[in-house]
Amino acid sequence: MPAMAGIAPRIVDRANGQMFSVERKYIQKRVWPFLIKIGALMVLLFPTGASGTYIAAIFSENVFVIGSDSRAVDVDGRTIKSSDACKILLLNDTTVFALVGTFEFTPDATKPLIKMYDLASAAGAAHGTNINAMASNFADSVADKLNLTTQDSQWRAPANDTFVAMGLFGGFNQNAAPQLTSVSIFYSSAAKVFVHSQIHVQTIKSAVIYPSYEEATRQILTSSDFKKFMKNNSGPEPQRLASLVDVLITKMIESNVSIMIGGTPTILIMERGKRPRWHRKAKDCPDLN
Repeated sequence: MPAMAGIAPRIVDRANGQMFSVERKYIQKRVWPFLIKIGALMVLLFPTGASGTYIAAIFSENVFVIGSDSRAVDVDGRTIKSSDACKILLLNDTTVFALVGTFEFTPDATKPLIKMYDLASAAGAAHGTNINAMASNFADSVADKLNLTTQDSQWRAPANDTFVAMGLFGGFNQNAAPQLTSVSIFYSSAAKVFVHSQIHVQTIKSAVIYPSYEEATRQILTSSDFKKFMKNNSGPEPQRLASLVDVLITKMIESNVSIMIGGTPTILIMERGKRPRWHRKAKDCPDLN
């Protein structure tokens, strides 16, 4: 299958506050708007459900924390369907999945839904703790199903390269090392098929990693309120990292950057040698016993 260079999540180095983009050369003007304006994609892709998600993650040697908002909107990108959606999917005790983009859709009403979270669950079940293999399996499955579904449909292909979704797989890998791996799904106007990017593996510890809403994130992280929070954020490492992600997502929700970002922050803590636990969660998230 053809592969496109994808969009990697942004990283903020917590030590010096420097912001930069990993694999910046892959971020092109013709692709970038489709990542920010997810609502515009919905029309092109005829989705039946959509998720304009804000995700943030941070990890150390022994702790992995990931969080998201809990807003789900209808196909028009304006009608709120739920503010209690669980966007963090625990695959097993050491790995987790989250998604930016359209979470389920079909090119026409006669075709079955392609459900991103179900495909992520299958990838997790197939590959245990091999995070990179999960991401590759997920991307292959999504692109293959999209191409198969659009072959005999009335779907009208977009004229430009179009972002569909970014899947994020994280936690502790088969070597018990923390990492976050992302992979993006696109429609390639040149190849006239759906393709996926190369996987992007992040192993930078003590750094905030986030896939979208760069300017809004920058404003929060450089605000006096956030700097004050960072100065006073103390306690055990799992709590400190979870609180950091919690505050970032809470402030993003409060900023009203998009109607698609809202609800309750959902924060999952994964600690080496312990069972995963919620720091906070949306109502639709399962209890972890």
